[in-house]
Amino acid sequence: MKNKHGLQRRIPEDVKALVRERSAFGCVVCGSIPYEYDHLRTPWAEAKFHDPEDIVLLCDRCHKLKGCMLPIETIEKYRQNRLAADSETRFKILTTSADFSIDWCGNLIQASRNSIVVDEEPILELTPSENDLEPILISGTFRDQSGRAICKISRNEIVAKARMLGDFTLVSNRFSFTDTSGQVALRFQLTSSNIVVDRIFHTKQDAFVFGADEQLLVGNLGRSALHSKCEFYDADLAPLK
Repeated sequence: MKNKHGLQRRIPEDVKALVRERSAFGCVVCGSIPYEYDHLRTPWAEAKFHDPEDIVLLCDRCHKLKGCMLPIETIEKYRQNRLAADSETRFKILTTSADFSIDWCGNLIQASRNSIVVDEEPILELTPSENDLEPILISGTFRDQSGRAICKISRNEIVAKARMLGDFTLVSNRFSFTDTSGQVALRFQLTSSNIVVDRIFHTKQDAFVFGADEQLLVGNLGRSALHSKCEFYDADLAPLK
């Protein structure tokens, strides 16, 4: 689809990357994801090119408030505030199932509490609750290969502070983090019944978890274990000694 100036509706990927970075990877007003790419001052129908300075990320709620309860000038002020290094991006998991499971690069782990613990810190922790809509609460921390926290999950809410670390994206229900070198360091798909991790390079101190191509390598400087298409049940914690 093109507008009257011949500009395609589709925004080029390099422009999208600039917009995501300048919006700190979430709605510039509230930090929420999912989001939409919004031409702020010049509507797409009138635009002659996709200007990253005039495009922002807005969640559905804030997008609907644009122009009435959210003047354009106010949105621009919010965007400036989002440039702070500690800006947060948030995503709320609205519902989970009682049989929630985690697929680590083709390895299925169903655990009543901790799924994988690295240096005494769970990457993902599953806690039962009495809420029928959220019978399983997910918490944990995803780190990159340098040990820096990419995003944290606290009781089914994902919080990321990745603006200075790389590019954090959400397409449909697939999350992806690309570091500053262009390497995909984390990629997972989220549904109400599971998390499917198909790429991870998580490090804390000298312990690490690396997963790709249906293989999961867990270890430290002294020892490691490789798992491929394995299933683990009723195991709260399995330390590597």
